[in-house]
Amino acid sequence: MSDTRLRLILELRDRVLAPLRGIQSGSKDAAAALKSTRDQLRDLEKAQQDIDGLRKTRVQLRGQQRDLQDLQTKLAGSNASLVEHRERHKNIAASLKTARESHSRLTKALQDGATATPEFSRQLEMARIRLLSSQTAYERSNSTLSKYRTQIKTTEAGIAQLSGKIDNGKERLQGYQQRLERAGISTEKLGQQSRNQKTQIEAATAAMERQKQALAGLKAQQDKLAALKANHAKSMMHAGMAVGLGVGMVAEGRTLAKPVQATLGAFSQQEDASTQLRAAMMQSDGSVQAEFAQIDALAKRLGDRLPGTTADFIEMMTVLRKEGISAQAILGGTGEAAALLGVQLKMPVTGAAAFAAKMQDATQATEGEMLGLMDVLQKNAYLGADQNYQLAGITKMAGAMSLIRQKGQEAYKTLSPLLVMMNQAGMTDGGSAGNAIDKVFAAGLDSKKLKKTNDMLAKRGIKLNFADKQGKFAGIENLFAQLDKLKALGENDILKNEVLSELFGTDAQNLQVLR
Repeated sequence: MSDTRLRLILELRDRVLAPLRGIQSGSKDAAAALKSTRDQLRDLEKAQQDIDGLRKTRVQLRGQQRDLQDLQTKLAGSNASLVEHRERHKNIAASLKTARESHSRLTKALQDGATATPEFSRQLEMARIRLLSSQTAYERSNSTLSKYRTQIKTTEAGIAQLSGKIDNGKERLQGYQQRLERAGISTEKLGQQSRNQKTQIEAATAAMERQKQALAGLKAQQDKLAALKANHAKSMMHAGMAVGLGVGMVAEGRTLAKPVQATLGAFSQQEDASTQLRAAMMQSDGSVQAEFAQIDALAKRLGDRLPGTTADFIEMMTVLRKEGISAQAILGGTGEAAALLGVQLKMPVTGAAAFAAKMQDATQATEGEMLGLMDVLQKNAYLGADQNYQLAGITKMAGAMSLIRQKGQEAYKTLSPLLVMMNQAGMTDGGSAGNAIDKVFAAGLDSKKLKKTNDMLAKRGIKLNFADKQGKFAGIENLFAQLDKLKALGENDILKNEVLSELFGTDAQNLQVLR
């Protein structure tokens, strides 16, 4: 091959590859800048979450420490009362012993043939009355002792549980402080630090938007790449190059184009996801709902703020629509709530969308309540009751929600602690726990069973009533207050079991809820 022909080939090669190298360099720089900004934004978001967590944990710890002091004061009072009453109980027991001895002595004298004179009969009757009075006083004193012991046991359990929560809270607080210190953020002036973080987050978000727009321009460069390939083939034919060399040049062009194709792949997925969302929002006349643009924009904002791709969050919106959630509800808070739930509980966002839709349906929550409801659910999950357990439980508690005349976030705040308690007590099936709680609420309003139960308790001076004057369920606090009356039965386990079985049935799960 002559020098002239070789020089011609090399010139043609450089002319073809120069634009390709330019595209490669531009795509690498843009992708690197976008990745750097995403990483910066993710770090800023994490720091802001740590600041919020630190504040909330501090407030929570202060409240728990106040509660702990109250419980400790209550325990000290109960212990003092128990000690004081034990002394009185000793005197009562001594009086009972004396009364028994006096009555036995007079009774034995009568049996041995003593004359039943009026004076003797009067003494015997007085001894009998003193014995009955002493026995009654002794039983009341025993009941009071049992009450103090129960109070002390309950208070000690509460102190232990609250102390554990405080220890966990202190560990979380220390973790927040350490992470913030590593990030160079002082925990002394959180207000100013939080404002600075928000400003930096806004700046990083704006920068990322600009970088995404720059990447969008790469699509046009890909079209130019195709044209370059065509021109390259024509040049090779005119120069009389070998077919093998031409194929090699095209292959090198494809290798250089791979970074562009990888970057544009994400945009292709996003476009596909938007098409699916558009189809899900199509009306009977073929038009798309007016809220489509707003929902699409919301998904993109979430994709920029939270871990995951924009396509993921657009697919999440599509799932919400397929689950029957209205466009207004998605924009009103359900969409953001589902996204945050997925991030917080490490669920795929599409799975979180289906879950949030079922949760909204089960609780009858409005879209405006969904963020608050998801916050309650997340806190319960940290206490051990995972999201599926809670959903299964609340789905079975429609009757209880009807009785307390609440729905949505308010009902969930009221009822979900009962589910958490059942989970901590070892009831691992959320549906069974919710069903048992629902049955217990309803059982108190069964007038026939309640009458039989009260007849059993009448001799003890106890009467249960779970309804108000209008015959409506009187609330959870009243339910607990009525059940507390059964503590007056003391250690009479036989009567307790008979009462609970008569009113609430013998179902093991119902009895587990009551205990």
